[in-house]
Amino acid sequence: MKKERERELFKQFQDHQDHMVGLLATQMKEKCDDDDRKIALAVEEAERKREAEEWAKAEKHGQQQKSIREHRTQMMAEKEKLRREEEELDLHFLRQQVESDLKFKSDVSAKEQRRREEAKKLLEFHQDQSAVRQGKEEKQKEEFADMDRRHVTRMRQEEEEFQRYAEKVIDEAKARGGHVYPLAAAVKAGPGGGRGPVFDSIGGLKPSYQVADGTGVQMPTYCVPRVRKGGAGSVGSTQKRMGFTW
Repeated sequence: MKKERERELFKQFQDHQDHMVGLLATQMKEKCDDDDRKIALAVEEAERKREAEEWAKAEKHGQQQKSIREHRTQMMAEKEKLRREEEELDLHFLRQQVESDLKFKSDVSAKEQRRREEAKKLLEFHQDQSAVRQGKEEKQKEEFADMDRRHVTRMRQEEEEFQRYAEKVIDEAKARGGHVYPLAAAVKAGPGGGRGPVFDSIGGLKPSYQVADGTGVQMPTYCVPRVRKGGAGSVGSTQKRMGFTW
């Protein structure tokens, strides 16, 4: 009876112990499962944070790359705009330069044309003046020549009348027995009263020839092949006569 009681108590104790061990095992298992779940949650949370950080980093990098591309595109657009503006400005300056060159060339051409026209008018004016002057000179020469011809004709007529009159006077003087030598000398051919040779081209005048000194005496005859006109000696002798010594 006592042994059965002991066996029953032992069995109860053993059951209680098994129950406690099972309960402890269950609690430990639940705790382990809870730790695993916490670890899994923590790992999942960490993975999610890591993915979020990587996504944020990738998004930031993408935004940076996008900003860089936009900035680069903007810079290239501004550079292209500046290049076009510079090309337009250069083209504008080139047009202005071409227009200025064309205007300068046109002005120079017009000025040269005006100069040629003025030179042509001046030449025509000079030619007209020269023609008028030449005509006047020719007319004056013709008038002088005609006057010389009339003068020569009149001188010859007068000379002929004088010769006839002188011949009559000499004949009358001879008839009276007078001295006729002065009369014969006076009626020698050639009017003018000079002692030079007779020039038929000027109406038979006899020119006078003077000596080349300060006296101016007329030479008795034409005795040298070359006549010195109007001189009273050379310039040097004239300076000495007037008292100049240099």
